[in-house]
Amino acid sequence: MLKQWLNLHNQRSVFALILGVCLGLFLGTFLSVDEQRDVDQYIALNSLKTTDNLRNIYVKCVVIVQPSNPKPHKFVGSIIETYGARCNRTIIFSNSNKLQRQLGDYADVFTIDSSYGWTSFSIFHRVAEFIHKEKTTVKADAIVWTVFLNEQNYIIPENLRLVAAGYTKEQAVILGKLQDYRSPFSYFFPFFDNHGFALDAGLAMSSNALGLVADYSCKPGWLSPFYSGKGLLQCAKTKGILVVDPVDEEGYHLFVEENLRNLFSTGQFTKKEKSFEDAGSKANCCSDRLISVGRVAHRDLRVMEYFAYHVKVVG
Repeated sequence: MLKQWLNLHNQRSVFALILGVCLGLFLGTFLSVDEQRDVDQYIALNSLKTTDNLRNIYVKCVVIVQPSNPKPHKFVGSIIETYGARCNRTIIFSNSNKLQRQLGDYADVFTIDSSYGWTSFSIFHRVAEFIHKEKTTVKADAIVWTVFLNEQNYIIPENLRLVAAGYTKEQAVILGKLQDYRSPFSYFFPFFDNHGFALDAGLAMSSNALGLVADYSCKPGWLSPFYSGKGLLQCAKTKGILVVDPVDEEGYHLFVEENLRNLFSTGQFTKKEKSFEDAGSKANCCSDRLISVGRVAHRDLRVMEYFAYHVKVVG
């Protein structure tokens, strides 16, 4: 009788353990992230110090098209006609052979065979390794910075040059928006690092940082995070790369993952709980030295280009 009771007790314990693990995996996998917060330790004030060597800063824009995008040619076409012409070089990665045939004559378009976008750290590392090994002819005194974006980003290269001018050619630096991602899964495994780059905001690397990220020792393994934002930050910590989330004197981030239509939306004036002053303050949402913004529709890429360079002087 005692032996049977112990066997039953052990079976119940094992069942409870399995049920708990399954429940944790379900909550962590299928429930959306419920909290995203800035990571204060990476935030650094960026002040305009010098503009002497801006012409020496070579900006290489790398755009990794999301496989789920049903109209990649419209986005890439807009990129070529807007900020793509202001980067020193623009390189497009896509899993679509059709895109290469359509726009290969107007830009450097490469095909990457994967159903995952750059949110997969494995894909991101492959692209970073390719970009690092690829030989780009630049002047001897050029300071090369590589920007990684998706097709929904809009970047102002002139503002990136202003920030990059504050670092030496030898420094290994990654600029971007850092966030603390919290989900129900985080509470089941509280010792995991929840910090990571907000990929929708884009990110920029100095030449030496790119070399360290592309190194084999940073290649994703079995225990590496799947999400590129977390995997890249983990790599940066291991390699001693300086990670900076730049803000201006008013505390506004220079890398923003939100669509500016949402940030400047006037719909908040109709909300009863908002005062006119509170609602109006939302329009003053962004830095005039904004480097990158995310989640932009392909039509809005041209709109942002017009406002950035024709309505107001940038930088």
